[in-house]
Amino acid sequence: MKVFGFFMLIFLIYQSNAQDELDSLIDNRPCQFLELTEFGNVSVFSASYGHILKVGNVFYGSIGGGLGYAQDVNIFNIATSRDPETYLTLPYYFTAMLGKTRHFAEIGIGGTFVFGDLEKYHYLYPMLGYRLQPLRSNRLHFKFYASMLNTNSPDNLWIIPVGMALGFNF
Repeated sequence: MKVFGFFMLIFLIYQSNAQDELDSLIDNRPCQFLELTEFGNVSVFSASYGHILKVGNVFYGSIGGGLGYAQDVNIFNIATSRDPETYLTLPYYFTAMLGKTRHFAEIGIGGTFVFGDLEKYHYLYPMLGYRLQPLRSNRLHFKFYASMLNTNSPDNLWIIPVGMALGFNF
């Protein structure tokens, strides 16, 4: 019985140290990132910078913006002789993240400014997604999200309402 008690004491001390280390990692997680995004924000591809703010124990905020490009749907129409038009985009977002360690649910609002000869130059949309966020610096994060965009663009932009991002945290 004494041996069992000794091992239980060692186990509890180890668990306490492991929990303290995890709490320290969570409190000092990287808060800045660069990411490459494919689809989901009116852009075909975009590169963004973002920042994460700790609001509560399991609640975080994320803000980001970047530069990308969009194309019209002529890319799929081989009957026409013209090349698809490309446009400069400036996507941005504000989201709330709910999670504690590495897994987060994300909900927020995003928008994209599209520059070119277009009828509609700004798209605003709600976002819902999942983010796998590292606890240490110099690691990758992954994000998958749906933008709930109206895909009927008056300018025939190629709009895909789901997207994913791969980023580097520092």
